[in-house]
Amino acid sequence: MKERFKPGIKGGVALGVLLLLVALPVYRFFIHAPTVKTAVAVDGSVARTIHGPGTVQSRFPVSVSARITAVVTGLHADHGDRVRRGQLLAQLDDRDLAARAAAARTDLDLARANYARDREVFDKGYISQAAMDNATAALRAAEARAREAGAALSHTRISAPAAGVITARAVEIGHTVGPGSVLFRLVDPRALWVAARIDETVVGQVAIGQPATIELRSGGRVAGKVARIVLESDAATRELEVDVTFDAPLERFAIDQEAMVAIHAGEERGLVIPASAVFQLGRAFGALVVTDGRTEFRPLKTGASDGARVVVREGLKAGDAVIRLPAGIKPGARVRAVPDGER
Repeated sequence: MKERFKPGIKGGVALGVLLLLVALPVYRFFIHAPTVKTAVAVDGSVARTIHGPGTVQSRFPVSVSARITAVVTGLHADHGDRVRRGQLLAQLDDRDLAARAAAARTDLDLARANYARDREVFDKGYISQAAMDNATAALRAAEARAREAGAALSHTRISAPAAGVITARAVEIGHTVGPGSVLFRLVDPRALWVAARIDETVVGQVAIGQPATIELRSGGRVAGKVARIVLESDAATRELEVDVTFDAPLERFAIDQEAMVAIHAGEERGLVIPASAVFQLGRAFGALVVTDGRTEFRPLKTGASDGARVVVREGLKAGDAVIRLPAGIKPGARVRAVPDGER
């Protein structure tokens, strides 16, 4: 009885071992292989957006400077004030110059009277041509002195050469200023732009007139357009300056305020995958492609990206399945791929 039962036990054990050997890889695959979401590379298009940091600048900054040496006796504008063309900004001490101008006008009146008298007697033949020439020269000299004194007196009134907003005041009452001393700086809010820094590898895709979005660090997002491309690269950063104007004047601004520019440079067609699928491995950028349950790292050459999707120029073919979020997954690993839309 025992001898007939032993083969049955041995057979059962052998069958169990066989089933275990068959089931173990399946168990390992479904239990230990991580589940990953995949996306398929498909033909499509992605808006080409080029980003770069920059600062708010004036296209035509205006410096208001003194033209004479004098003491500041009055201030009539300050930082942040909006001024009109010709508006008085500051007053310089004019006492000496006013006295000089008055004396010059008195001298001019006398020279005119002498000239008129000498002209009358010259016409009657009572004085020589030389005497008449002297009277003429004296009148011209008096006129020049009066003009010079009047101009110097006018320079004591510091006025706005153009309408705009005062962005800086560099003097106080009691300061002594001289020719060339900057008293104020002002800008026209309609002549502002962002001087953005764009990497030279992508600046070739930028063109004058392209629309842009400007995000100010102080808050707010406004529309603009590319107005100028400076064709000189910074030797240290390998960036070029691209100037983007505002579509509408800013109500509030600060010169040198930081901003981020996004230039909308058309679109690019090609194979499209999620931008999250692209990562760096060593020195290469690429994605993990799933084939027969195993991952393979594929180096990629990418193009336009809108932050959510990216165009792949080289490295994939249509239908390739890439892992959406490859963090923690190694090349060559076994995975259980779940396509988009499935659980």
